[in-house]
Amino acid sequence: MKTILTTLALVMGFGSISTAAQAEDRYICELTSYSDIGWISPKLLVAIDDDKKTGWVYDAFIKEFVGDPLSVTFERRKPHIFTFGWRIKEVEYSNGIGSDSPQYRAMLNLKTMRLNETVVLKGMDGLPLRGQGKCEPYKG
Repeated sequence: MKTILTTLALVMGFGSISTAAQAEDRYICELTSYSDIGWISPKLLVAIDDDKKTGWVYDAFIKEFVGDPLSVTFERRKPHIFTFGWRIKEVEYSNGIGSDSPQYRAMLNLKTMRLNETVVLKGMDGLPLRGQGKCEPYKG
């Protein structure tokens, strides 16, 4: 139920995002998390301004802990592949004991319309948390 409410709040929040000049391309991605401890949001909104090599990202965690979309710088790996990263600073753990600043990394393939996302937490052993999913143009 909490996931459904988070997803609804996230989608409703997307409608209110606007920029002065919307020259960027926007994509909404529905992600499947391959982790059972969270940190991968079920939806990610990505905006890319290819001319400026900048853009922003927005998901349920950014909405809850930051409020506004986070600016990102993109790297074009191939004509249709972009990589970018962001960090959410000082997120308190749900149990109230400590905090972390999760480091996100994503790769968006515009040919296949798929996004892969990884998250690294400080002191993490093993592989990073990951998720992936399909994207489509967003006209919100």
